[in-house]
Amino acid sequence: MLATPRPRSTFSNAQIAAYFYSPCRNQYDEPVPEYFRCRCWKIRKQTSRNGFTNLMQHVRSEHPTFQEEMLAATTAQTSSVAH
Repeated sequence: MLATPRPRSTFSNAQIAAYFYSPCRNQYDEPVPEYFRCRCWKIRKQTSRNGFTNLMQHVRSEHPTFQEEMLAATTAQTSSVAH
């Protein structure tokens, strides 16, 4: 059985990750490499080996209306030149 193809996103994976995630910080307020905190406070790991896969998997499953949310946000928040 073939899976239905996912509709093409208006935003790139990098833009989506920048909108939803911020770097985790240690007790000295220094960024912790590879770990990012979502707006819903869940922490995900991103490695160079898997790119945005872990981050995007979380966004797609936990924030199903992410495209509408990002379209409603300002251009500065989405790091986009134009929607």
